[in-house]
Amino acid sequence: MASVATRTGCVEVGHGCYAWIAGESGWGMSNAGLITGRGESLLVDTLYDLRLTRTMLDALTPLTATAPIATVVNTHGNGDH
Repeated sequence: MASVATRTGCVEVGHGCYAWIAGESGWGMSNAGLITGRGESLLVDTLYDLRLTRTMLDALTPLTATAPIATVVNTHGNGDH
């Protein structure tokens, strides 16, 4: 069976749609999504803690500089978001 390399960071999954894969970080795996549009973006889920979330937001700056995050949707209340 072939092995699959684990990706971390920002991965484009479609035009204007991105996945943020934080990878293993303490308690487990955490991820989020970003949808960019005309002048604003939607962030789907935050990460485990402020440090991980800040790292993600800083890395997403090139995508959100002209389309700032206007809405955040947390899909559930577990600790990974």
